[in-house]
Amino acid sequence: MEHWWAVKRLSDSKEGDLGLIFVPSIDDGIAVKRTFDDVFGMPVDLYYSGQNDTVNAITDEQRAAILARWQVPSLDRFPLLITTIALAAGLHIPNIRATYNYSLADGALQQLQEASRAGRDKRVSFAFMFPIQAKDNFT
Repeated sequence: MEHWWAVKRLSDSKEGDLGLIFVPSIDDGIAVKRTFDDVFGMPVDLYYSGQNDTVNAITDEQRAAILARWQVPSLDRFPLLITTIALAAGLHIPNIRATYNYSLADGALQQLQEASRAGRDKRVSFAFMFPIQAKDNFT
């Protein structure tokens, strides 16, 4: 919880700024989501591929709905999306101001891909890393 001060700054933004929290596994994503839902009282969605996960399967339509909901500002939601590496590359949304890594990425290239989701419009953006030891089941 002591790390979440960095998220507070983004949630206070009035400019429609967005952020991504990268997690190494679906289980870690569920835990972070629970923190936002229960402790902060504001929902945050979890985005992942889930194609090979029979317990947490998610459809293309569900993923599209999650991305659409995240991009629309709302007073009752944090402007954040929790994601696995599913959004680490190929995402070009201009108003992402911050990326947060809950644990270190699996290698320098992956870390660069995740951090570079922020600031695609050349505005000042930040990449935060919280080196929390995570499980070995990377997703």
